[in-house]
Amino acid sequence: MRPRQPAGATGAILSACFSNGTALTIESLSRRALTIRRSNGVRPPPHPADAVDVLSFGSSYPRPDRSGLRGYSNWLVPDRIMVGQYPGQTPEKWGPTVDQAEEYTRSLVRDAGVTTFCCLQSEVPSQDDESTWAEKGGEVFLSYPDRIHFPRSFTRYSPTVLSECSRVSAAASETIPRFLHAPVKDLNVPDSAPLLELLSLLLDDIEDDRCIYLHCWGGRGRAGLVGACLVSLLFPELDGKAVLDLVQAGYDTREGAEYMPQGLKRSPQTDDQRAFVARFVQERRRLSRKESPA
Repeated sequence: MRPRQPAGATGAILSACFSNGTALTIESLSRRALTIRRSNGVRPPPHPADAVDVLSFGSSYPRPDRSGLRGYSNWLVPDRIMVGQYPGQTPEKWGPTVDQAEEYTRSLVRDAGVTTFCCLQSEVPSQDDESTWAEKGGEVFLSYPDRIHFPRSFTRYSPTVLSECSRVSAAASETIPRFLHAPVKDLNVPDSAPLLELLSLLLDDIEDDRCIYLHCWGGRGRAGLVGACLVSLLFPELDGKAVLDLVQAGYDTREGAEYMPQGLKRSPQTDDQRAFVARFVQERRRLSRKESPA
């Protein structure tokens, strides 16, 4: 089951009632998340001051324009939830090469233990959509005029994941990758019902002791938003500011984050995305009983 943005959705912040159109509610998901946190031994979030030691993931690539290193990703919940950029080649001129992207993807499986890849992009088809990727020759270009500024393609990364999982599985036969696709338009926010469905699926994965990689294009906007909502469910003791501070602290551990252009320094990236998270947390706090984990 892949949650998808309904046709015609504008991406605007929708009703604060996140239970519209679905049997799932923030309250029910929050209670379930707390049970999973206790039963699966999910560690509490780090203090932002400890973020560099706890949330960083050693992954970066040298930009061809020699402007320095750029980090791919970071942890939100160590060994459980990671957020990062698209783990294949991306359209920007100075992004990672195909070889660099493939090695990074292998490291996600080999070193981070990622077994669930969740794509939040409307720019690309689902990784398990064999026919569409085959029709496009394994790569997807942006349409004009965007392609003028972003001339390269998104390359499909699932074959690399499957290859590395197969290699790792020689020692751990249970390593079976899972690909989720919940498309949201770039720089926008999700509709509420598909978001709750997606969060439920991600809680399934945490309960199954899977390690999740949430990604959009750059790994800061859409990925930061969904990651923040998931963190809010797992850690109800955090208010909206604390959730956003944690996501930002994780993003700031990426190599070169401090040198990014002003519009790319924040995670979640846009004012609307950050407001969406604040409203989600506010709704969760309103609906859920204040309950501290044991």
